[in-house]
Amino acid sequence: MDPIERAAIIDEGYDPDDPAVLSALADVVRTLGEHRHITDEPELSIDHLVNTSRSFESGCVSDECR
Repeated sequence: MDPIERAAIIDEGYDPDDPAVLSALADVVRTLGEHRHITDEPELSIDHLVNTSRSFESGCVSDECR
């Protein structure tokens, strides 16, 4: 666990040295690793999702804004 992850866990009110927290973090890392193939699809990439959410926020539904 890097210092940023450790600080985030503390900010959420958990003890980063607690075995239950470490186990839950390991489960999340494992699950994300098992589903990594999903990010190979362009419409599920982080860039695409961020750009899509920004276009909805700005009122743009397609390439043309209202």
